[in-house]
Amino acid sequence: MGCATFKYTSFERPHVQLESVSVTGLGLSGGSLRLELDVYNPNEYAVRGSAFRGRLKLEGTQFGEILFDRGFELPAQAHTTLEVPMQFTWEGVGAAARGLLARGSVSYELGGALFVDTPGGDKRVEIDTGGVVAVRDMIGLE
Repeated sequence: MGCATFKYTSFERPHVQLESVSVTGLGLSGGSLRLELDVYNPNEYAVRGSAFRGRLKLEGTQFGEILFDRGFELPAQAHTTLEVPMQFTWEGVGAAARGLLARGSVSYELGGALFVDTPGGDKRVEIDTGGVVAVRDMIGLE
């Protein structure tokens, strides 16, 4: 019984990677993106997420803030794709926007916190990751 209880109270933090960025709209003041996050839950039990709050840098430039407050499930030892909307303004993001629109990929830095409910209580999982991500759908750019 003790081992079974320990299995559900030990917690390994989920891993988050940005898989792709889709441009979903552009306007005079800025635009909107859809971020596709791959979240891996290494635990032997499902975890319920309540929010993701963070920031995104593209091409080394602060691009925007992420406020995703919708519940999600992270199955045990599995990958889950989260589609997260994000708004941005043109001010201060010229170089990043040019890279985003000109190439098929951009370098990124993703930071923030993933909020999850576990059998051992609520947890705040700090996220600090980076790499190169594909730019997908260019909706509304014709």
